[in-house]
Amino acid sequence: MGCVSENRGQLEDTSCRPTSPILLKSSAPQCIRAALEYMFQFTITDAADCDFEASNLCGYTQEMKDDLDWTWNSGSTGTFMTGPNMDHTFGRTKYGTTVQGHYLYLESSPPAKEGDKAVITSPPITGISDMCLQFWYHMFGHGIGTINVYTKVAENMPELIFSNSGNQGNRWLKGEATILSATVSQGYQLVFEATRGRSFRGDLAIDDIKVNSGQTCVVGLNTSCEDQDQRCPLWAEMGDCLNNAAFMLETCKQACDNCGK
Repeated sequence: MGCVSENRGQLEDTSCRPTSPILLKSSAPQCIRAALEYMFQFTITDAADCDFEASNLCGYTQEMKDDLDWTWNSGSTGTFMTGPNMDHTFGRTKYGTTVQGHYLYLESSPPAKEGDKAVITSPPITGISDMCLQFWYHMFGHGIGTINVYTKVAENMPELIFSNSGNQGNRWLKGEATILSATVSQGYQLVFEATRGRSFRGDLAIDDIKVNSGQTCVVGLNTSCEDQDQRCPLWAEMGDCLNNAAFMLETCKQACDNCGK
């Protein structure tokens, strides 16, 4: 019995095909091979995608052996001159900020101390080709520490794929990192690690994690004349092309009429 017909004119024999990605109809060798081929048609990336609007954090888990936990929050972090005033998903409206959306952040007020870490880990992710991790992070305050992002395969040592440190201004920034097929094919997890900086004005946040399959990240300056965020027209209307020029003229070229400049 063949698991798949070799003749295009014949109907495919599905007697070996698994009823789900983990249930086989037969343990025959040819069926095991067919099942593997069938399973690897699928790429499980949405397990890692998260806007943190649900309190279950999309299945992300807090590390038990770190020093601090990531805090689920909406609106501001409550400490003056640090942290975001809003999440990234919903962000600002024409009438000001909104407290509707949620994000995760590192609370840097005491008892947190310099060097303390908060670690959160994604559900397992699988696939067969390169992937591009995209997420948004906020690092505002003179006491900001460091954000590190790792990939972790089984019990192996995590591999650093993204890092940034220090005060980056009061804005959400886009982080990107390519995850190569050699890691993807083994199955992996994402690990987000925040390290507390030198003072309580070091609230660091993350939001809107997305893993795109079958592509590498194109990291660099925006040379196209396209807005990189769907909220660019709104921000332009609110005067940010002047008030937040460095960010807007790069991220929102079309909305700020900065094409070819």
